[in-house]
Amino acid sequence: MTQRIVLKRSNVPGKVPLTTDLEFGEIAVNTADGRMYVKYNDGPDQIAEFKNALELQNLLDGKADLVSGAIADNFAALDVDGNLTDSGFKASDFATIVHTHLEVDITDLDKYTQVEVDTLLSDKAELVHTHLEVDITDLDKYTQVEVDTNIGAAIT
Repeated sequence: MTQRIVLKRSNVPGKVPLTTDLEFGEIAVNTADGRMYVKYNDGPDQIAEFKNALELQNLLDGKADLVSGAIADNFAALDVDGNLTDSGFKASDFATIVHTHLEVDITDLDKYTQVEVDTLLSDKAELVHTHLEVDITDLDKYTQVEVDTNIGAAIT
């Protein structure tokens, strides 16, 4: 949902808005004094006045869910009540997207070496090979057991 912030302006020195002059989400600016005012509700409706960033920070301290005691560069997290907390994790705690492995980690995944695999496959059929037409059209004359036996003999 889009929220609009409405600015109200005065150039009368010393003019401070009343709670009835502002709605929530409105900011009053007194250009003569260099002060800003906002309406907030911490019990009864009130007008907060601030002149600089320190005054604004003092206004917000204790009002917002700030992460107190957080360690620099840590990610923030939400607790079960929805309050911000220190997650205890930094970006460096997570694995990078690009990483490497030693060749031994890749080739020795099983009990066979590359040479053993090549030797076992050396007498097997090439990727491209042919069959006689009779081998293809007369498949229905063999039982499943005969097909399994013939295939087993061909690959051993």
